[in-house]
Amino acid sequence: MNLSRAKRTGLWLSLAAVLAVVLALVTLRPSSHGPDALHESSGSAELAQAFGRTQAPTEGAGTDSDAAVDAVGERRTLHGQVLRPSGEPAPGALVTAQDATGEVLFEAIADSGGLFAFEEMPDSVYVVEASLDGHGPALAIGVRPRATPLRLTLQGGQDIFGIVTHEDEPVPGAVVQVGGPGTFPQRSVLADATGRFRLAGLRAGAYHFIATAEGQGLGSGFGGRILIDEASTEAERMEIPLRSAPELRLTLVDGASGEPVPEAVVTFSEESLHMLSINQSVVGGEHVVDFLPRGTYFLRVRAAGYLPWEQTIRIGARPGDLRVELRSGARVRGTVRDEAGNPVGRVAMS
Repeated sequence: MNLSRAKRTGLWLSLAAVLAVVLALVTLRPSSHGPDALHESSGSAELAQAFGRTQAPTEGAGTDSDAAVDAVGERRTLHGQVLRPSGEPAPGALVTAQDATGEVLFEAIADSGGLFAFEEMPDSVYVVEASLDGHGPALAIGVRPRATPLRLTLQGGQDIFGIVTHEDEPVPGAVVQVGGPGTFPQRSVLADATGRFRLAGLRAGAYHFIATAEGQGLGSGFGGRILIDEASTEAERMEIPLRSAPELRLTLVDGASGEPVPEAVVTFSEESLHMLSINQSVVGGEHVVDFLPRGTYFLRVRAAGYLPWEQTIRIGARPGDLRVELRSGARVRGTVRDEAGNPVGRVAMS
């Protein structure tokens, strides 16, 4: 049968259209090895199969498609790998995720490949830290649950051994916080029953520290410093003496109604915008501070729906009371758009 040139052309076009539809269906068919399948059971074995046992993709690595990112993002999953300074996996590392108040909400132990996963996380901003005996911690600040794996590389460095005392007696359960400019506190460790503590893997440089013993009425105040010499190879040993601290009873109320503020964060520092600060979460409008020795401090109070409250306070030799009245702030609503005027989603605002 002879076909005209026009008819042959039409048949070829029809066949090409059918093939295009078939290819599209095959491409869009869900894969049993895609991101959805990876997070159905949320196990580290699936992560190891996807990323390999020795190395996970870097923090900036991309995904196969935007659809894959959205699918995992809806599940609010955060996963990744902890590595030693040599680049090898760090099995047994402790990984924690803290919210803005410093409360640890998620905790996991890295498996034999250094892999970890947090499931069903609220869509918020977290500080993720990995730690392992004999190493300095790995810290990631401002992390949101996402599909891209997070890589945390532990630090090598010098160890610090110390003891927390009061009137030459050990203070069990004291908290020692250490950090440098812009990252305070970078490390927080708990003294044992004999008042001793250990900070592993601190690199050469100058650090500040604050030690507190809440519930015992003791604190070091601000101003403590640690200097680590790069040439030194021996572990440093130090003693942190604590001073008596009177109680400061805070009451946080709504300035209009006088009702207690349901939840707030109070920050103590030496002065406004000082890098050294201690944050405390206040629930129910009542809070007792017993770790600040006599002196002058800068206090800031923040609560959702209220304007920030700031004031310099003086703590004397006797217990004191401070009533903070917060004023309601305006709420701002809007839309983030690009240069062409198109709405932009999933944008973090501060």
